[in-house]
Amino acid sequence: MGVITVRRLTMAEAEDVITLLWRALEEYRIPSPGLEVSQVAGAVDISIRFVSPQDADLVTRVVPYLTAGAG
Repeated sequence: MGVITVRRLTMAEAEDVITLLWRALEEYRIPSPGLEVSQVAGAVDISIRFVSPQDADLVTRVVPYLTAGAG
């Protein structure tokens, strides 16, 4: 399993991340990952769980925001 976590986003940033993520999933025909969104101290954290680490790696390569914010 591959996991990408992006922390301390604004609500608008979180919406943008999810939009970019789903566009990449459709373009590269990656199965829908598990998505967990939580609000912590006014910020939004997103955890994305992929079936395979290869899918997670591909998404981090094609969605620069996830690469920069992944952790």
